[in-house]
Amino acid sequence: MSAQNSKPTSNNYASIKKYISIAMGAFYIFIGAMLLITKHFGAFELPNKALSIGLGCLMAIYGGFRLYRAFANKEV
Repeated sequence: MSAQNSKPTSNNYASIKKYISIAMGAFYIFIGAMLLITKHFGAFELPNKALSIGLGCLMAIYGGFRLYRAFANKEV
């Protein structure tokens, strides 16, 4: 039995993990952009615009990091 046939589910898992990381990265960037535009976070209204901008920037940066990590990973 070759090494390629012994781990078929490992490749599928890595592929699914990559797509989930891409989707979550895009989601974090979207939420970050929404926080930059408005000062609402779901049902909560943030006390000032500076907090909204700061949280939006942090979420967008984290989303960019997740996208970078998803595309830079060479497992698949």
